[in-house]
Amino acid sequence: MIVGAVQDAQFGPLVMFGAGGIEVEAMKDVAFSLAPLKAEEAEYMLENTWAGRRLKGYRNLPPADRLAALQVILRFAQFAADFPELAEIEINPLRVLDEGQGLLPWMCAHVWRNLEVYPMKQLEFRYHPDLLTRFPDICGGVILAQELNNAPTPPDLLQAYQTEQRAVLYKIGEQPLSEIPSLAAWRAAFRLFGVDPTKYRSAAEALLRRLTKKGDIPSISALVDLCNLVSIRYALPVAALDARALSGAVTVRFATGSESFTAHDSPEPEHPESGEVIFADPADLVVARRWCWKQSLESTIALDTTSAILTVEAQHPGGYKDIQAALKDLSILLERFIGGSFKAGFLSIEQNAFAWNG
Repeated sequence: MIVGAVQDAQFGPLVMFGAGGIEVEAMKDVAFSLAPLKAEEAEYMLENTWAGRRLKGYRNLPPADRLAALQVILRFAQFAADFPELAEIEINPLRVLDEGQGLLPWMCAHVWRNLEVYPMKQLEFRYHPDLLTRFPDICGGVILAQELNNAPTPPDLLQAYQTEQRAVLYKIGEQPLSEIPSLAAWRAAFRLFGVDPTKYRSAAEALLRRLTKKGDIPSISALVDLCNLVSIRYALPVAALDARALSGAVTVRFATGSESFTAHDSPEPEHPESGEVIFADPADLVVARRWCWKQSLESTIALDTTSAILTVEAQHPGGYKDIQAALKDLSILLERFIGGSFKAGFLSIEQNAFAWNG
């Protein structure tokens, strides 16, 4: 048998079922239907193909698992309707086993991405003018990335990450984290918008605090680990935001208190406090609270992340040079371990926005 789905330019998502293997071209015993399907519509597809009818049994052939065939048609139809970015997907041949025994795919599915249906996402990161008035010395580096290939951390990246952790531990020694200039500047910034930096620590300080107290930082994924590597190297907060839920530009601004935030480690949505610094999109979806304290559930990097905004920010004197170096390191690591397409830029009071649509 063969089962598949296609995004048709005229009719939209279609599901297909019929005789598979070499019989696809020889017999042309195939039925198509608009997706998604009802059960009776999938039943009609079976009844209108010889491949489907013979699942009931034919001559010396016992009945096959017709219910399993029906279910796979329904699932492929729903898949086609839910994911218009798929141009085509099929399993051929698909063996239908004896009644009650299920299915056996002999050839894995083939998937092609349809760029006309699923264009590359417009990515943008900006500082609100009101924020720059209060924090005129902020400088930021941004990488807007598309078509990423995140994965579990490969051995050579993991080794580099662990080596960096040991080097940073040696460099810090007995020095209090509060005396590191870049972290001290973030503490001062937090106080300026009403946050106690010993209760809510910047992401960079939280990472280094974990490292100095526990002796290591756990590996999460290739993309997250390379960002954390750069963060501890320069003692700067590096954020990696999955862009799939964003409705537009991410703006660093003061909260009104009406926005919505769901933390990555809590299922309950909440509102930021009025006046705190947030990362938010045009729909008031908050992807980070207290500037660089905690990210949202929606923005958390996953293994299937393909589009992301990476930021590194500094508040301390001379921060621009550190941002330049950090951005260079991030770009090199991305190119080596993740791939995809990306564009890097700098933000400051003179240039408050950076955008790219791939």
